[in-house]
Amino acid sequence: MRKGEDSLLRWEMVQGNELQIPATICKNGMARTIPLDGELAEIIERRRQVRTVEVNGTAQMCPLIFHRGGESTGEFKKSWKTACKKANCLGHLVHDLRRFAVRNLLHAQVPIPVAKVMEWA
Repeated sequence: MRKGEDSLLRWEMVQGNELQIPATICKNGMARTIPLDGELAEIIERRRQVRTVEVNGTAQMCPLIFHRGGESTGEFKKSWKTACKKANCLGHLVHDLRRFAVRNLLHAQVPIPVAKVMEWA
């Protein structure tokens, strides 16, 4: 996923065990579906548990999956730096995760044309 897409993800995009990302928020204009299983399913469930936020003294359901007090997450440089420090991998960029994913696809013998499509998804 591209940096910045996370702040646009909404609960209506979660359909059963899938996250259906519409083309309108994808840089390449192509919709995609991400299966929600394993660790990703656990993250989504934790986010679901903090979906209720207080606005002007009233509890409301936040439409955003990732938010801070009901507001869009926006920049997360400090959080990224903290996460990298805890993982003992300082100096990595968010985009490095995309590169690692494509490299892993190639090591898993996924054909290059398929890996390229997944890289730009």
